[in-house]
Amino acid sequence: MSKSPFIISLFLLSASLFSGSALAQTGLSLRQALEEAQANHPLIEAARAEQTGASHAVSSARSGHLPGLDVTVSGTKGLAGSYGKLGLHGLASSPFKEMYGGSVNLWWTLLDFGRTSGGVQEAKARHGMARHRTDLAVQLVRLEVSTSFYDCIETDQILAAARGLVSQRMARTELVRRQAEHGVSSDVDRALAEADLGRAQAQEQDAVAKQAGCRFLLWAMLGRTPDDSAISTPLETAKGSDPNPNAVADHCRQGRCRPDRLILQHEIKALKGQLGAINAGHLPVLTVTGSGGYANMGADQDPEHYAVGVGVRWPLFEGFRVSSQADSNRARTRAAQARLKAHDLIISAELKSAQAQYSAGKRRLELSSQAMPAAEQALQLARQQFEAGLIDALKLSAGELALWEARRELAAANAAVGQARAALIYAIGKPSGSP
Repeated sequence: MSKSPFIISLFLLSASLFSGSALAQTGLSLRQALEEAQANHPLIEAARAEQTGASHAVSSARSGHLPGLDVTVSGTKGLAGSYGKLGLHGLASSPFKEMYGGSVNLWWTLLDFGRTSGGVQEAKARHGMARHRTDLAVQLVRLEVSTSFYDCIETDQILAAARGLVSQRMARTELVRRQAEHGVSSDVDRALAEADLGRAQAQEQDAVAKQAGCRFLLWAMLGRTPDDSAISTPLETAKGSDPNPNAVADHCRQGRCRPDRLILQHEIKALKGQLGAINAGHLPVLTVTGSGGYANMGADQDPEHYAVGVGVRWPLFEGFRVSSQADSNRARTRAAQARLKAHDLIISAELKSAQAQYSAGKRRLELSSQAMPAAEQALQLARQQFEAGLIDALKLSAGELALWEARRELAAANAAVGQARAALIYAIGKPSGSP
C-alpha cells in the first residue's frame, strides 16, 4: 500500500509529459503559416501604414471643396502720443493706450474650374496605388512563405530518407561483421559497408543542417523567434490545406487583377487627375469671403464691424509655367502607358511559364510516385539475395542508393509542385480582399 502514492504520482507525471509532448508536436499547415505571416510580416505592416496615409491625403484634398473658418484675436498696449516730424510714434509723457479685438472670418472658393477636383482625383488614384501595393506585399509574402514552406517539407523528407539510409546501412554493416566472423564475408566487404555507413551518416548531418536553416528562416518570415520549436514542430501537408490556383474570378485569369498591373493603371489615373488641376491654372477662381468682429478702435468709432465680399482672381500670364507643367504631365502619362503595355507582355509570359511549370511539376510528381514502389521492391529483393549470399555488397549498396535517390526525387517533386502552384497563384493575381 505504501507504493500506491508513488505509482500514482509516476502515472500523473507520465501523463503530463505525454500531453506536453503532444502539444509540442502540434503541426503547422501552409494555410496557418500564410495567415500568420500576413498578420505579422513588417513588409505588409509598412504597406498598410502607407495606405492609411494615402487615405488621409484624400480627405485633405477634399477639404478644398469646403469653406474655411477661423478666429482672430489681437491686443496691443503702448504710448498714444502723436506722429512727429520724424515719424516717431509715442512721445514722452504721453498716456498709454490699449487696443483689443477679435473677429470671425469665413471664406469659400465657389468655383476653381477643376483645381480641387483634379487634386481629389489624383489623391484617390494614389490611394488606389497604395491599396494595391498592400495587395502586392501580401502576395509577395505569401509566395515567399509558400516557397520556404515547401523547401522545409523537402528538407524534412530528405532528412527522413537519410535516416532511413543510415538505418539500412547500420543493419548491413552489422550483418557483414557477423558474416566476417564466420568467414562468409571478407574484410573488404566489411570495410565497404563501414565506408557506406559513414557516407550515409554524413548525408544525414548535412540534411540536419539544411533543415535547421530552412526552419529558422521560415520562423523569421512568420514573425516568430527562431528557437527549438522551429525544429520540433511538424509541417502538415494534408490535402486541401494548399491554396487553389483555380479559386479566382474568370476575369482575373489573364493577370488583369494582379496588384502590380493595377498600380500602373492607378498611376495613369493620378497623372490624368493632376493634368486637370494643372490646366485649371489658366482659368479664374471665384471666392466668397466674410468676417465680423469687435475692436475698441476709439471712442468715435463703432467697435462692432463686419464685411462680406466676392473676389475673382484670373491669372493672365504666368511665364508659361502652366503649359510647361501640362506638357511634362502628358509625357509622363505616355511613359506610364508604355510601361503598362510592357508589363502586360511580362505578365503574359509569366502566366504561360507558371502554367507550364505547374503542369510539368504534377507530371514529375506522378512519375516519382510510381518509381518509389519499384525502388523499395528492388532493395527488398537485393537484401534477401545478399543475406542468401547470391549477390555481393556492391549490388546491395546500389539498391540502397536507388531507394535513397527515389526518395530524394519524390521529396523534390513534392516541393516543386507546391512551389509551382504558389508561383501560378502569384502570376494569376487575386482581386483585393480575396482570401
